[in-house]
Amino acid sequence: GGETLTDVARRVGRTQSAISLRLKKLEDELGVQLVRRTGRGSELTDAGQIAQSYARQILALNDDLVAAMEGAGLEGSLRLGLPADLAEHWLATALADFTHAHPRVHLDVMVERNQILIEKVRQGELDVALAITPSPPADAVWLAELPVQWIGRVNQSLDPEEALPLVLFTSPCLFRQIAIEVLEHKGQRWRLAMTSPSLAGLWAAIEAGLGIGIRTPLGLPDTLAPITSDRLPVIGRSVHLAAYRAAGPASAAARALLEIAQSTLKDGRHL
Repeated sequence: GGETLTDVARRVGRTQSAISLRLKKLEDELGVQLVRRTGRGSELTDAGQIAQSYARQILALNDDLVAAMEGAGLEGSLRLGLPADLAEHWLATALADFTHAHPRVHLDVMVERNQILIEKVRQGELDVALAITPSPPADAVWLAELPVQWIGRVNQSLDPEEALPLVLFTSPCLFRQIAIEVLEHKGQRWRLAMTSPSLAGLWAAIEAGLGIGIRTPLGLPDTLAPITSDRLPVIGRSVHLAAYRAAGPASAAARALLEIAQSTLKDGRHL
């Protein structure tokens, strides 16, 4: 309220008379008054406020159309690397969004362990990789901070008389290292119940009751959950999810995928 047609004309780069003519034509087509003059300038009528709401939606749809047409024009291939934590839950959603927006881009997806993914990006074998690191990386786009937690079956029970059974990745593994450091610091007895080279293998072993694991809640199956117990020391650590990109100018497809990763994973949302 209170903005004059001269103010509007100046803001949109048109003359005052051109704005008045456009407004009068729109009012004639709709058969209603959209703007009423006031002592301070002019203000929207009730009908004008409704029209303004629709106009904003039309502009937003126009922006979506332009973005979709630009995306549809992207083509080529993109080599993407992901840790297993993201390979099921997030990947399905992100790929659906990406392929809908960029149907002519071929995605070649590799699921690997974090350090291997980072190395392959640096060697130019991947265009983009999402990876978990112990600290915020200086050479990547930070996406989220994730708590490190003990993972067990829902209603998991631990025998106080036995050494703590652990189900861990084969070495080297960031989470394996954290688990051993935390337990050794407390003086907690533990034993290696099972090792696996795959995250699916870890989840299956924990579900079967072979022991407990250590991970973030990222991609956790419904049958498992973060657990606490008097026998388990507080971990009190977190890791970081980041997006790494190959050296050199980023392709339009790589930029588009990074935008999806940032919008869906920033600050741990949608994990």
